[in-house]
Amino acid sequence: MKTIQLDYAHLQQEYPRAWQDFNDFHTALCASTGFSAELSFEKLPFEYQLGVFFRYFNENGIELDVCNVDYELIPAVIEDNFKGHNQAIAHFS
Repeated sequence: MKTIQLDYAHLQQEYPRAWQDFNDFHTALCASTGFSAELSFEKLPFEYQLGVFFRYFNENGIELDVCNVDYELIPAVIEDNFKGHNQAIAHFS
């Protein structure tokens, strides 16, 4: 299986509101599950990150459809979701 990695610097720069919302979500998730928030999310294997992304987008009412795309295209789907969520946050702020 091909190694997949998201460009987190790009996500943080292009979608700062959504990225901050995601960081807040991840910190709360770590606290509620007993995982250390000190654990660097960006350094986890993509397959582990994907589960957190599923939960984050699901809780925000955003579909993360990875069943209908090639595995290598999943980062693009995640980025599209961040883009849309960033715009929604900006609209309602």
